[in-house]
Amino acid sequence: MRSIVVKTLVVVITVLTAHALGAADLQVTTVAGIGPGTGAPGSPCATGCGLQIDMTGDTNKAYVVSSHPSSERVISVEFWYHPNNTLGPDKTSVVLLEARKGAPNAQVLMKVSAVFKNGRVKLRAFLQDDSGSTIRAGQFDLNPTKKVPLRLEWQAASGASANDGSLSMINLSNNKTKSVTGIDNYLGGSDGIDEIRFGYTKSGHVSIVGSFFLDDYISSRS
Repeated sequence: MRSIVVKTLVVVITVLTAHALGAADLQVTTVAGIGPGTGAPGSPCATGCGLQIDMTGDTNKAYVVSSHPSSERVISVEFWYHPNNTLGPDKTSVVLLEARKGAPNAQVLMKVSAVFKNGRVKLRAFLQDDSGSTIRAGQFDLNPTKKVPLRLEWQAASGASANDGSLSMINLSNNKTKSVTGIDNYLGGSDGIDEIRFGYTKSGHVSIVGSFFLDDYISSRS
């Protein structure tokens, strides 16, 4: 198993590729307490740094990209998410992470969205099956004032019509898991996840306001 680790996001712009769409949208913050704070002593992130996404009243996307995956058929991703003061109209959402198959037939194979409803934040994970349908793995209701560590475990089906693909979303703070199994998402012999986008990865509603934090991105593959 190999891993790509960004334990402190002050270096995320150089470790990953930034999708630069305005400096006000994407920035590294030294606000302590977002993630565990694993920077070297004396570094700007010794007590914790995070990636801050500012919702600026437009629909510009702002994210970083990991191109380390290569046709991955099994992948695990961990990160910290803090909704902070982000707020949107009911049923609007922010897509925090997309795991994508590359060109020529690019598609989103897995994603995680923060959905706003009744003043709460609901975290939902999805995967795509062979027919192109999007299937929800589950949902966590989050406290909008607290950070949460998450893990996603995605697997493609082992063969055509094998129906053994799956996706799990795990809240690492309490080990609660939401999963969907028995999915027909076979990708062919050499197809799989080639790229992960992390941040504000899909244009959302113009009325979403505030800012949220992400930290400590880790991806592992077999």
